[in-house]
Parts: sequence; structure tokens; C-alpha cells
Amino acid sequence: MLRCIFSMVVALALTAPAGSQTLETRPPQPAPGVPRALANNEPTYLKLRNIKLGTETVRVTNLTLQREAGIFVFKSGVFQMVEPVNGKITAQSSPAKAASR
Repeated sequence: MLRCIFSMVVALALTAPAGSQTLETRPPQPAPGVPRALANNEPTYLKLRNIKLGTETVRVTNLTLQREAGIFVFKSGVFQMVEPVNGKITAQSSPAKAASR
């Protein structure tokens, strides 16, 4: 019985502040027909969003990569790097036979 009363008191305490909130003013809305700005138009972000595969490929056999808690074992395959962004290769595409531990 005491648990039921305590649960009701907690439920009322949590819902009371939510009921007393009102929206005084609406946030400004864009005019109809006006294009919105991109979510993020920072140049590096745009380069990463539109990244393409590069021309460099590397064939691997029995390659093990360990990073923190992840261990990736590539039995065989070809890595194709993506084009660099700000001088750094950020990813690769690998149609390879692989396993992770």
C-alpha cells in the first residue's frame, strides 16, 4: 500500500511541472519558398560528405589491425583508399575476406 502511494506521489510530482509550461512566443519560421541553409556547410564537413574513392589500391593477405579493443583480421583482399580530405585519408573500401574479434 505504501509503495502504491509513493508511486502516485512521484508520478504527480513529475507531471505537474510539465502541465504548467506554456509556449509564450513561437520561434521564427522561414518564409515559404526560401531555401534553408545546409545543416552544416563547413568546408571540411562538405568534403567528407561528398567523398569519392581514390585511385590507390593495396592488396593484403593475413593483415591484422588492432585499435583499442577492436581486432580486425583480413584474410585476403584489396583495400581501395578514399581521396584525402585536408591531407588525411579518412577511410577505405575493402572487398576482402575479414573477421573481427
